[in-house]
Amino acid sequence: MLCPEVLNFESNQLMAATAQDWEFMTFLTNCTRLRNLCIQANALGGVLPSSVGNLSAHLQQFIFGFNEISGKLPFGISNLVGLNVLDFPHNQFTDVLPDSIGRLNLLQQLYFNNNQFSGSLPSSLGNLTRLLVLSAGSNKFKGGLPTGLGNLQEITEADFSNNKFSGPLPKEIFNLSTLSNTLVVPKAF
Repeated sequence: MLCPEVLNFESNQLMAATAQDWEFMTFLTNCTRLRNLCIQANALGGVLPSSVGNLSAHLQQFIFGFNEISGKLPFGISNLVGLNVLDFPHNQFTDVLPDSIGRLNLLQQLYFNNNQFSGSLPSSLGNLTRLLVLSAGSNKFKGGLPTGLGNLQEITEADFSNNKFSGPLPKEIFNLSTLSNTLVVPKAF
């Protein structure tokens, strides 16, 4: 069975719409050597299967943005504890961003902008203390930003723009001395 360390299918015309179309993901769960998986910029739609939670715990980069994937982000994605890059912008994910995302404490880059997530940003994002980049813009988040974001002492770039956040801007964010590139916050603050 093909089991490389890197699988990059970026910018092709791969298609998926049904659970059967996503069966390739189940085959990849046996690939313990896999470190980088990129299926970005294709025509992948439908629901991301729960089998993604069974991918190798050694997976370091999972990149699946710029597709048409919809539904909830599978809870099991938090099993991928070896990830340092989780990148899935420009899809059609809905519902809430799972609180379990805070279990991915090796993450350095987290991109989920330009989806349709709603509800509050999970407070567990404050557990991602190695995070350098957090891109949450252009969703439907509401409420306040979690004060736990002040724990992200290594962060250099954060984007919360084009959501429905309200309330006071947490003072903890102003203690982030490494935030040198960008802090984009919505106009409501």
